[in-house]
Amino acid sequence: MMKSKNLLTGMAVTAACLALLAACGGGDGGDSGSTSAASSAWITPVTLSRVDGDADGPSLAVGGNGEVAVAWTQYDDTLAIPAYTLWLRYGKDGSSWSDANSIATDESPARHPRLFMDASGDNRLSWPDMSGTGLPCASFPLPATGAAVTLDPSWNCITESAAANMMAVSYDLSFASNLTLATYMKGGVLKALYGGSPGVYSGTTVTLSGAATASQPQLLRLPDNKALAAWCENGKLSSREFNSSTGSWSGVAEAVDCADKNLRVATSPDGSRVVAVGQKNAAGALRVWRYTGAIWSEASGSLPLPNYASYPAAVAIDNNERILLTWLVRSGVKDRPSLWASVGTRSYVGSPVLIPVDSWSEPVRLDNPALGDVAYPQLAMDSQGNAYAVWTQHDINGWDLYARHFKADSAAWGGIEALDTANDDAYKPQIVFDSKDKAIVAWGFVKGRYDDTVSGIRATRHK
Repeated sequence: MMKSKNLLTGMAVTAACLALLAACGGGDGGDSGSTSAASSAWITPVTLSRVDGDADGPSLAVGGNGEVAVAWTQYDDTLAIPAYTLWLRYGKDGSSWSDANSIATDESPARHPRLFMDASGDNRLSWPDMSGTGLPCASFPLPATGAAVTLDPSWNCITESAAANMMAVSYDLSFASNLTLATYMKGGVLKALYGGSPGVYSGTTVTLSGAATASQPQLLRLPDNKALAAWCENGKLSSREFNSSTGSWSGVAEAVDCADKNLRVATSPDGSRVVAVGQKNAAGALRVWRYTGAIWSEASGSLPLPNYASYPAAVAIDNNERILLTWLVRSGVKDRPSLWASVGTRSYVGSPVLIPVDSWSEPVRLDNPALGDVAYPQLAMDSQGNAYAVWTQHDINGWDLYARHFKADSAAWGGIEALDTANDDAYKPQIVFDSKDKAIVAWGFVKGRYDDTVSGIRATRHK
């Protein structure tokens, strides 16, 4: 496979970064192949990426018809100016997939794709413009048939005067009539844009935050074609709700303290519940907040965290307000991160006014203590409150991919399940549940080391 010197260098750095727990990576290619071992509860992993060209950045979404889409970027040296381009594959059972579908971006570099489902049940795609601004490029309905789609970035990216301090927020949402809501940062100010025809960002820009004080923005879909933007501002957790029916925003800054870093926000499967978690200080104290009735409140009860530095990994909440919280703990002589979890249950006491009370289970270590460092933890929940946590963990042969199942009826975690223990490095797993509440995982992998490194994308589905 022909590669430029810069690409070889980049992939060598990728291999080194995996060893150092850095969040970077690459991938190999094949069109179908079962190339790695998996637990008997999962189908044999399938390589989705093409044979030629290094791949990176899997993203997953499930459409209204149950069709699962996987998007990634892959290096294409056949272009006039070799660059990373966008690719897609579709599948309904996690084992049979469509042919790879190229999304042309006018030979402009494209990285970090994000898939999501719109209000009509169509899978849609967005990505940051890599030609200079970093602003989000327009999402659009994806072709279920896998037919090629050609886009022109000159008209489908948000236009804003370029600045060195501009940073795109990698979240956007689409509503009925193909209208799209996007949020982005410029100079510490959080902005939003809503409107446009299919595939075009246009409309009126709204400033959501104060002057140059916003950080850690999140954007989530709520029921009834609404959305929630949440962020930290002046040390407080702020949010505003968006109503797509009126195109208007409501809400003000809240009085609760916000996370100093690592803010994570999630909605329940039906979108009716919202939870946030973050790290409050350098000592590793975690804080959890719930969003109810347009108001944030801190979850009560003492979190059963070990007396070590802790970093929030992922959080989920079910339709009955039960919270699954996962975090990384650094402890021991070599300061190796391990993955832990706790369950927060809400009850109501008092009369005549009911007061919410949260209780937390004793922490459970999810990873294998006999192995090394943990990286890239992710968490997803199905419609019944069952969940899967996935992560990569280092052993003598490299980075492998593992999972554990949370069962809602018993509020307990199952055993460790191996998803990819091939003789290469797994990284950046993403997980979703399909329309049948089956978990699907996609991840990147790196084969080889240094100048002979190649990379690709794999996927598997729970049986």
